[in-house]
Amino acid sequence: FTVLFDRPTDFPVWVRATVSVRSAVSDPSTDVKNAILAYAAGEIEGMEGFKVGESVSPFEIAGAIAIEVPGLYVQKVEVSDDGITYVTTEITLAIEEMASVTVGHITVVVA
Repeated sequence: FTVLFDRPTDFPVWVRATVSVRSAVSDPSTDVKNAILAYAAGEIEGMEGFKVGESVSPFEIAGAIAIEVPGLYVQKVEVSDDGITYVTTEITLAIEEMASVTVGHITVVVA
């Protein structure tokens, strides 16, 4: 039997989250980074995270941060496909691409 399959093309993204502390949070920067990584991996209940061919949504990422770190107020989440130009709108991916993010591609601004 011949079996055919494709692997998605990796599409690295950068995320910049601006948050403010509303109640006790041990390490806001680390907690936000962990929340974003958990979201991307699909580890947050009720959220699918990054999927093949799906857009990267700053709104969804902000929701994930709010769920995982309720002591923070998410002021703004921006995404980038080059690490230079950030936008607050979705980044659209091709059907064969899948977004990925690493801890080094996440910036947290505590306002």
